[in-house]
Amino acid sequence: MHVADRTPSSTKAKEMIARVRTHIRLPEEFEPTVAEIIDVEMLRGKNDFYAQAANGDYLIITPSLAILYRPSEDIILNVVPVTLEQPTVTGTSSP
Repeated sequence: MHVADRTPSSTKAKEMIARVRTHIRLPEEFEPTVAEIIDVEMLRGKNDFYAQAANGDYLIITPSLAILYRPSEDIILNVVPVTLEQPTVTGTSSP
């Protein structure tokens, strides 16, 4: 899945996570994935989640949430639940 075009440096990613944590509780035991949006038009064409997004915003993904954050205004633009699909096993086998 292509969500954004650039992965920020580890320092920048940690800064974005710290800033988002001032607005919403994120799990401490898991380091969220962070991506900077640099081609918002392409993303808008694929998913309405990005309707309010702009280039330079960040996507922060935890095991349960996807968060769209705008650092220039220090606001969360959108939050949606994340559902990870389990792979489907076909055929039968015995343990």
